[in-house]
Amino acid sequence: MKKIFTLILFVFTANTYAQQCAKNTHSMNFDGASSHITLPKNSVLEIKNAITVEAWINASLWAPNVWENSIVSKDGWSSGERGYSLRAGANGMLSFNIAGVSPAGLNVSWQEVTSNPLDLMNANSWYHVAGTFDGDTLKTFINGVLKGTTLFHGTIDTLLNYRLNIGKLSDSLQFSQTRYFNGKIDEVKIYNRELSSTELLASMFHQINVAGQNGLVAYWLLNDSTNSVAIDESNNHLNGAIHTTTLDTLVPFTEGYAVNAPVVTQNGLQLSITPTTNTKQWYKNNSILAGATGNTYNATQNGSYTVKVTNSFGCSAISGGIVISNVSVNDVEENELAKAYPNPFENELFISLVSENNFIEILNMTGKIVYQNNMKTNTTKIDTEKLNKGIYFLKISTNKRSITKKIVKY
Repeated sequence: MKKIFTLILFVFTANTYAQQCAKNTHSMNFDGASSHITLPKNSVLEIKNAITVEAWINASLWAPNVWENSIVSKDGWSSGERGYSLRAGANGMLSFNIAGVSPAGLNVSWQEVTSNPLDLMNANSWYHVAGTFDGDTLKTFINGVLKGTTLFHGTIDTLLNYRLNIGKLSDSLQFSQTRYFNGKIDEVKIYNRELSSTELLASMFHQINVAGQNGLVAYWLLNDSTNSVAIDESNNHLNGAIHTTTLDTLVPFTEGYAVNAPVVTQNGLQLSITPTTNTKQWYKNNSILAGATGNTYNATQNGSYTVKVTNSFGCSAISGGIVISNVSVNDVEENELAKAYPNPFENELFISLVSENNFIEILNMTGKIVYQNNMKTNTTKIDTEKLNKGIYFLKISTNKRSITKKIVKY
């Protein structure tokens, strides 16, 4: 009798899933008199060639002029006309304004685009607003729909001393109370590229995953329960100082975002995760592995290994399972009843029988029969392309006996 023992390290990918978080619980309320958020000076905000500024707003009261309700402001004129701003007023018109620089390098003063004065936003209603510039055209969008265009070929003239503010004019030497925003602001984002209408529509009703966002410069949820610091979720960490604003439970949407499920790769007994952002926790057979919170884990026991990642919003996702197993093939006589090869297999499995007229079944890990057939020949080929990767059991029966063999699809 010859005993055959085969060590098989195999990967079984279970269905991954992501927990959908509803974490947009607050917006920020601005009183129209002193409330604002001041951001730190940072060169990443000195955007010149292309830009998108977007936010959700719910105005309690509109100022008489379109330039008076500052939503996002990094503009001024005390030290020269510089910067950009997204603002509103005039009974619900939207304005996006930049200090233009011609291709020759000359400041050509303010370049503004407004929304249609016949298509006004209402007070006490939520609107998603955005202003964009691509080097040739300024555009305004309301609820993802284009509402105005202005042609201008050039760049934006910026100044580091004009600190970006939310809810107030940036220029600290021009304190005009009419430049404060009166109402609620939520979900402020800045990109160093022009977003299309399609992109705005795709992201406006949920929080975004900052990982992999093309050109994202800053992202303030305005959802901070401490009411002291406006946290920037982007990789630039431009946290702002909050001044006399208050949190409000009225929000334009409640949906958070589903974290992308992590991918686990295997090199022998070492398991690695990508991407490596977010916090990690490794599990074996759905039980927490104490202290296993790194980007890699070295497996020391058989079992199914998964990893859960959690982002700063509290949203989580779990990877597919990596099963590591010492598979011992039952003692086999040289003149055994049947052979199955190759094992592990991919899309084809061959079965060779000592005798004819055998009943063959393939069962999955839950015991469900996924293939069955009467074999009348000594060798046959089974097409296994439609089977998922994982462990199966091959059961071969005659009128005298039956055997069950463990087989693996990789």
